[in-house]
Amino acid sequence: MVKVERTRTFEGTPQEVWAVIGDFHGLHTWHPGIADSTASEDGTVRTLTLAGDGGTVVETRTGEGDLHHSYRIDEAPFPIKDHEATVMAREAGEGAEVVWSADFEVDGITEDEGIEMMHTFIDAGFDSIEKSG
Repeated sequence: MVKVERTRTFEGTPQEVWAVIGDFHGLHTWHPGIADSTASEDGTVRTLTLAGDGGTVVETRTGEGDLHHSYRIDEAPFPIKDHEATVMAREAGEGAEVVWSADFEVDGITEDEGIEMMHTFIDAGFDSIEKSG
């Protein structure tokens, strides 16, 4: 099992940062790698359309709280499987720290390639939050 965790501190309170990133179905509004998100009728599943005609990803929310949510990837066009992740915001001195962690298995690539793929995706989201902040 590969484990990845990325953390970045942003200006504002955890609640202010979570207002930007916390909507499970709003990933496309702040992450440049996601073009659109469609919610299932009960709201527990999202189908993400990847930017640049990269295909779709189906994810199921597996947990949620005031400043966090967890999800698993059910279908994806990239070489990972058994992916489970959590995104959370918490206090960090004068700002808010966002922690995005994921556990997954690679499928047809090396663990280092899988880690780099996840770091690139998460960092793109973090960079976008900073630009919009």
